[in-house]
Amino acid sequence: MKVTKAEREAIIKELAERMKDIVFQTAEQKFQKVITPRFLETILKATDDTPFAMSFTITMVSGDFKQVLGRMRRAEREEWGKEGPPA
Repeated sequence: MKVTKAEREAIIKELAERMKDIVFQTAEQKFQKVITPRFLETILKATDDTPFAMSFTITMVSGDFKQVLGRMRRAEREEWGKEGPPA
């Protein structure tokens, strides 16, 4: 399936918007698990430059991408109406 540069950019923007809420929820859940009372005791005693790293994975399915692209293309066709795509 060919995708135009504009479609690619639109897919990226929409999926990034969707990710904002997911990342926030995932991060909050992760912090709930990681920041235990014992962890807090340890990290609050550490020097200010002690690093703290956390990572997590966001899993998406190919249908997410196809859904965005399909919606965009349907909207374009509706916009064109009976005249068809611009020449």
